[in-house]
Amino acid sequence: MEKSFDVIALGPLALEYVYEISDPAYVADLGLREGDDVIWRDRDQWLLRDRLMIFGELKAVNPGAAAVSTLRVLTALDFRTAIVGTLGRDREAEEFIRSLGREDTTRIVRKGRTGIVYHIILRGGGRFRVVFPGDSLLSKEELDCGFLARSRWIHMVPFLDRKGLEVQRDLRAKVGEGVGLSLDYDSAPLEPGALLQLLQGVEIFFARERDLGFLMAGEEREVVGRILRKVKVLVINRSKGGVSLHVPGGDFHFKPQEGEDLGEVHDVLVGLFLAHHLSGYPPQKALERAARGALLAVGGHGPERYPKPEELKEIEALP
Repeated sequence: MEKSFDVIALGPLALEYVYEISDPAYVADLGLREGDDVIWRDRDQWLLRDRLMIFGELKAVNPGAAAVSTLRVLTALDFRTAIVGTLGRDREAEEFIRSLGREDTTRIVRKGRTGIVYHIILRGGGRFRVVFPGDSLLSKEELDCGFLARSRWIHMVPFLDRKGLEVQRDLRAKVGEGVGLSLDYDSAPLEPGALLQLLQGVEIFFARERDLGFLMAGEEREVVGRILRKVKVLVINRSKGGVSLHVPGGDFHFKPQEGEDLGEVHDVLVGLFLAHHLSGYPPQKALERAARGALLAVGGHGPERYPKPEELKEIEALP
């Protein structure tokens, strides 16, 4: 059966504000430190927003959430894409949708309040992220599994609530074996048991090196082994240390030039890996080309940083 979409993104949605500040001391009294990736549920958003408006420079406003950022890389490469999730009935939701490109948005449910992400860049290097989750949660009844089954692939980021996680956990059984599944952990605050349940039926799992200790107890080799009993491919972003590919048949590591940081472009790395995977590349070649392509996006903000098809063709020509 001909599929209507190549990739559908399923996960929490948010509007992202990218700010640059010159000194981390401007937000240190709020408990933020360089490298933090935190979720603030019960803190006043205005405290951080006003601080950034006074001491920071607004660089971009983007449709946020990791799944959507990754999806937009695929859209830019002419893959047919769609978004499934929830947004509020507010100004932030309108800005989110207005900022999108050709992604199908017909299955975005509108209710409640939209989540907000503050992505803060330190001038001279370093960054951190603060997430204020929205209260518009996706229920099983609102999930159109028939729509999801019309895609070749579904890329997920964990929902931040129990019901949303149940929706994703049961997805394989709902959409059948004809749809590929990937999951980007994206520093979600999950219990190890919840993660293992979520990996049921997932083929490709993406994680950052800093998250491995939170995912499961034990040495990295043991953690990787446990994950590979659930998935076919594990990709670990090690920031300045490069990126590792783990499959049952062995490991592969791509190391960038000194000073290059793949942690800054995790969404682009994931999007390009999926693009190459869906185009038939074996995992090692997909990873190498994805990493080289993602490095072209370092230092940019929003979709203008995504590698152009002609730039990727130059990478293809490399030995």
